[in-house]
Amino acid sequence: SFFFFYFHAVKPRISKTGELEVLKSVASKTVTLMCSVTESLPPPTIKWYLKERPVQDFAGMIVSKEDGSLTITNFHSDLSGNYTCVAENPAGSDNKTIFLNLYELPVIEALPATKTVEEGERFFIVCHARGDPEPEITWLREGRLLTDSKELVIERVQKSDAGKYICRANNTAGIDQTDFNLGVLTLPRIKDWEESKYVKKGEIVKLHCDADGNPKPNITWLKNNETIRRISIEHYRFEASIYSAGVYSCIARNDVGESRVDTNIIVLVTPLIQDIPEFTEVKAGDPVDLKCSAIGNPYPSLSWQFRGETLVKQDVGNDSAVLHIQHVSESDAGTYFCLANSSVGYDRRNTTLKVLQPPKIKCSEDIYRAVPNENTEIHCDVRAVPPASVIWYKDDRGFGYVRDDGTLEFVANEEDSGPLKIVAINRAGYDEQTVNLVVLKPPSFSEPSTSIPALVGTNVSLPCDAQGDPKPNITWAQYNYPVLPNKLVFNPASGELHILNVELDDDGAYTCTAKNRVGHSSHTVYLNVLSEPKAEIKSWDLKDGTIREGKELTLICDFSGQPKPRLTWTKDGFPLSESNFIRSSNKLKLITTSDSSGLYACTAENIVGQETSSVFINVTTKPSIDHPEDQSVTELEGRSLDLDCVVHGNPTPSVTWLRNGTVLRVFPDFRVDKDKLVISNLTTSMEGSFTCQASNYLGVEEKLFKVTVNSIPVIKTDVPEHINLYQFDDYAIPCRADGKPVPSVYWKIRGEQYTPGSRNDGEKFIIRNDGTLLIKNVSIEDAGKFKCYAKNEEGESSKSHEITVIVPSDVTASLSAEVATVQERASKRLVCPFGKGAWLKNGEPLDTRNPRGDDPHYSLKENGKVLLISDASDTDFAVFSCESPEGTRHDFNVRVLSRPAMYQMPFGEEEYWVSDGDTLVVNCSAKGYPEPRVAWHKKDPAFGWIPFSEYTIDGVKISGTQTEILSFPEVRLQHNGTYRCTSRNDQGNEAREFTVHWSGPPQLKGEPKVTKKIAVDKTLELSCQMEGSPDSSYSWKFLRSGGPEKQVPEVLHFKKNVLVINRITPEEAGEYTCEASNEAGSAVQIFEVHVIEAPQLTRSSVTPLTYKTYEEIELNCTSRTTNNDEVDIHWMKEGIFIIKSERTTLKSAKNPNGTTTHSLRVVNASKDDSGVYKCFVSNIAGEVHQMFIVTVIGRLY
Repeated sequence: SFFFFYFHAVKPRISKTGELEVLKSVASKTVTLMCSVTESLPPPTIKWYLKERPVQDFAGMIVSKEDGSLTITNFHSDLSGNYTCVAENPAGSDNKTIFLNLYELPVIEALPATKTVEEGERFFIVCHARGDPEPEITWLREGRLLTDSKELVIERVQKSDAGKYICRANNTAGIDQTDFNLGVLTLPRIKDWEESKYVKKGEIVKLHCDADGNPKPNITWLKNNETIRRISIEHYRFEASIYSAGVYSCIARNDVGESRVDTNIIVLVTPLIQDIPEFTEVKAGDPVDLKCSAIGNPYPSLSWQFRGETLVKQDVGNDSAVLHIQHVSESDAGTYFCLANSSVGYDRRNTTLKVLQPPKIKCSEDIYRAVPNENTEIHCDVRAVPPASVIWYKDDRGFGYVRDDGTLEFVANEEDSGPLKIVAINRAGYDEQTVNLVVLKPPSFSEPSTSIPALVGTNVSLPCDAQGDPKPNITWAQYNYPVLPNKLVFNPASGELHILNVELDDDGAYTCTAKNRVGHSSHTVYLNVLSEPKAEIKSWDLKDGTIREGKELTLICDFSGQPKPRLTWTKDGFPLSESNFIRSSNKLKLITTSDSSGLYACTAENIVGQETSSVFINVTTKPSIDHPEDQSVTELEGRSLDLDCVVHGNPTPSVTWLRNGTVLRVFPDFRVDKDKLVISNLTTSMEGSFTCQASNYLGVEEKLFKVTVNSIPVIKTDVPEHINLYQFDDYAIPCRADGKPVPSVYWKIRGEQYTPGSRNDGEKFIIRNDGTLLIKNVSIEDAGKFKCYAKNEEGESSKSHEITVIVPSDVTASLSAEVATVQERASKRLVCPFGKGAWLKNGEPLDTRNPRGDDPHYSLKENGKVLLISDASDTDFAVFSCESPEGTRHDFNVRVLSRPAMYQMPFGEEEYWVSDGDTLVVNCSAKGYPEPRVAWHKKDPAFGWIPFSEYTIDGVKISGTQTEILSFPEVRLQHNGTYRCTSRNDQGNEAREFTVHWSGPPQLKGEPKVTKKIAVDKTLELSCQMEGSPDSSYSWKFLRSGGPEKQVPEVLHFKKNVLVINRITPEEAGEYTCEASNEAGSAVQIFEVHVIEAPQLTRSSVTPLTYKTYEEIELNCTSRTTNNDEVDIHWMKEGIFIIKSERTTLKSAKNPNGTTTHSLRVVNASKDDSGVYKCFVSNIAGEVHQMFIVTVIGRLY
């Protein structure tokens, strides 16, 4: 049988105290909210909501299954708000809302840390505090309650009121308190002070100024109302002197005021006589005053005494005692005494009076005679007090040696004849007298010798013009022998000697001697017999007039003639420079150079005539290049470049050009024009090394040019010139530029310059290091011109973008309809202008029936005049019309404003795992009004979330009406990362994040082949830089030159991608291959390792070398290295670096046996080039050196 039960369902009813209950609680407490259902059949299901969200979305919420109450275990401010309890069963539902809020802790407004008030004044302070409920305020001091009012008042502040005061605020939520310090200011007070004090000179005086007050007073000391110390010190201590007497004051001063006390210091001083000189000098007949003054307390009496007799006495109170002598005489000379007496003691001083007499001179003769060159004395008697200084003058200049007694001592000369003046002077005056000096004259000649020329076969006269008193007698001699009268004739009257028919043997010196009673003198006449010169050049160093560069060449010029001819050497008609040639008598020596070729001539010349002999010399030279040092050249792309290579040599060298070590073939862009290589239409591919090689049969010379081709920046971007952006968008505009050197990029926006890394304008504009401009939250003000610049040393380029900002508008709204906006979940009243009418929705009659069991969604008010839309949603986004009975219609275009909401779920982070080359499409479409737009961002380690576009990330495409679709046609490694799409309108925004994980074969981050040089015994570390997903495994292989490839033990690369070899040896040099592999593929990186050993010298001993002046010094040191590794070479002399110069050449040349010879050459050696030279050869493994001791000696010819 079947039983059927019927029951009547009852809608739940919740017990309520009103429409909205309000509760408050303290933070961190447990709160229980009740939801009591008084009737319900069947029993209801109870749910709680906080801010329209289920409470299960919040931590610490427990809903009781028994009575439906809600327990909040840890209440805090974020959980404040409306809590709604909903009870439902099949019959219906009921709800109850409780507003739960947080009690506020008391907070006291800040009080000053310190308050100060003067003693006796009134003090008042108020303590304000806020909180819920309103806090109670009390004041405390040292734990004692002062008042339960917020105001603290002290009517008359005392010093004892100073200290710490606490304000405390208390309510249900807790306690807050703060404090301040009250400082009481008091006037300074000075204790225990003497009004006067007697002290002796030299006694230590102590003054003490004991003062108190708040703040602590500063002490100032005064003497006679003038400050003597400006620092705060209570004790003033000094040693009493006569200058110490006076009124001393102590002033104690603080911010409240000051106090002052005075004391009179009286100093007792023994008499002290001042400023009496030890000696007093006065000229006889002049007046003199002897003055005596003294100090002391009490003031002393003064008197003068001379030879036991008191001459002057002054009573107490006078400043000084003065002894006056009107006309001083010799009897007044002597010692005078001054006495000073007082009740304290006495003092005595003396001075000696000296009477001065002016000098008097007396000479015994008026004329004095002297023999030349003999010692002569002249004495005159001089009397004076004090003794006079004596000076002898001739022609107003000091003369001779003057002894202490005034005697003049001198050796007479002929020019000393004439008046002499003696002058005597002392402090009393001076005297002078004049005498005459006569000096006798021996024979003399106007010149010691005379030279007379004469041609062979002519007659000549030799003069002898002697002067003296008396007139001297003349004699002639040749070579100390008297002349013979064969062809020599002497004329006694004139003193001349005549020589007839001059011959070469007559050449020589003839002496004429003159004598008188005073002395004698001789005169030499040189007879120069003249003849015509002869010259001829000879040399044993030339072969057919040819000699090699660097060889020593000697040219000898045989010559004759009288007088001996003067030789001159010329080359090509020009005189030879002393710096390049050595001339000794008739020899010319030189070390041949390229400039030595030419016509050399020797000319012998004297006063009779000249003769020239010449020879042509041809010097063969090795090739040389002007400025042979390596040269780095930089030029702009598209231009032409001239590489100058001026070559010298004999025979003329042939020139070959090499490019990167290979002979350069002539192309249209490479052309040799005389002494230069012309490169046209430069491109970056033409960079490299160019070598000019000059050669002849004597050798080869090279010059290296390192050519760098720069280019003007070129901005490469596909971003259009005109860009349309929507309001609130984020956007990125790339500015990538090519150029050499690498250009720097900057932007100009509104006249302001933005550089990479800068964050300006509130971080609205950010420039990344790659030049990309990030614009955040685009506004209407951002419309305008944005200009990107790329600049390097070669030039600058720019690209402009015109940005238009679009503000979204409702293009679907009818132009004739009234627009009515309403917030989502809110209500909207539409009022029909016709009064009562029929309502339509999108042209169809409006169904106002309520499909739900709660409040109606559409309801008519005021007899159909008003349509009320409750709880508006996106279904109300339509045209509502009211139609009058006559058929007139009024339209309302209803727009429901809502923040964006994305269609796809979930809204949390998503992970996309894709393989290399896969296609990925992400859709971030959203609904909302106004229609939202989607902005795309990617997380950057340095800048955080940055916008991107198809122009800033290669291989992406953004499409859709809302720019909501992000497509990766082929996912690559660079697409790895976390992305965010943000849907935004003026009502708000919603974002979604997702991460793209790319997986693919390893990819090399660095160069595929790396060369590594390392010194022997050092630690080698090779890092293999790969990227890939999943993680790669690594293996290493080693291939030594000439040997098999082998696996590297894993112990050497325990860091997987890092290989470490400690104390590496030369045997471990070679090729190391790192292979990274995962399930998607593999990649390799090769390291070519060169193990460098320290260079070795083929000869390391000290090498002594000797050169002659003007020779070429050549020092060679030869080094050997592993695998001909490059070395650094430098030369030093006596610890100073040697550099290239006009005389100095530095070269290095590789030899066929693998060694390298490093040469130092110095041309035209001089003695200054002698010294210790060192050749240093070094590389990363070490340094060696070779020493040369160079001696440069002079030549003997």
